[in-house]
Amino acid sequence: MNALGGFKHVKDCSIEVVPLCTVPLCHWPLNAALLTEAKETFKAAEEQLQKAKAARREAAAEMRRLEKDSEYGALSQEIRQSLDEEMANLFNIHRSSWHGGAMVGNYCRKMLHGADQVMDSIVELLQQIPQEKRARGCDDAEIQKYCNGFKRILQYMGILSHYSYQPYGTITDSEMASIRDVLVPRLVRLFRKMSKTLPPKIHMLAHLVEDLERFRGMKFHHESKIEVAHQIGKRIDYRFRSMAATKEKRMHAEMKFEAN
Repeated sequence: MNALGGFKHVKDCSIEVVPLCTVPLCHWPLNAALLTEAKETFKAAEEQLQKAKAARREAAAEMRRLEKDSEYGALSQEIRQSLDEEMANLFNIHRSSWHGGAMVGNYCRKMLHGADQVMDSIVELLQQIPQEKRARGCDDAEIQKYCNGFKRILQYMGILSHYSYQPYGTITDSEMASIRDVLVPRLVRLFRKMSKTLPPKIHMLAHLVEDLERFRGMKFHHESKIEVAHQIGKRIDYRFRSMAATKEKRMHAEMKFEAN
């Protein structure tokens, strides 16, 4: 047996030499050079990978630092006032003087149903802000991306609001399947992508789906009707509060009065 061959037994017990390496000796220097080049390339790639990991750690640390900043995600008073003025002038949408200045009632429904025009106007307004007054990394593409995401959220909520305002028993099985299996999951999934935490009202969508399954429409079951019932009940309570009777008799008198 030599350096390039090995023994192989055959049926007639004779021995033949088979090559262990099919590469000619003249090609070995070339292969050695290729191996050296591959090792150097691998080493350079390893160094780039380590640098990328270090940059990622630095970016993550910077992100955590920015998120802890009290001004993170907040708009200046000037920008907030500009947004409020634009909503009022273009779409007649106003903030309420209660609920922390949130949009409620008909103004909220206007915001949902006109999500395309509203968010497009907000994009145009925000992109007019000079770059030096923006946060780092807030370019026009970033503004467009986030506003498109919130536009889609408003559209989903507008569709859900439409179905919620339908009379009892009018939502079909196919519509209910679309709400349960498509609309609400997409809304929650997109909201999770746009925000690190979900507000309680988003968690309550699961209960809304249960109620829609049960009533197939909640036109007479929304908040305004409940508020009216509270006011009526309070007036009736005041009417019978001085009645000298047990609690059960007073409740019976109130129910009889309300029925008449």
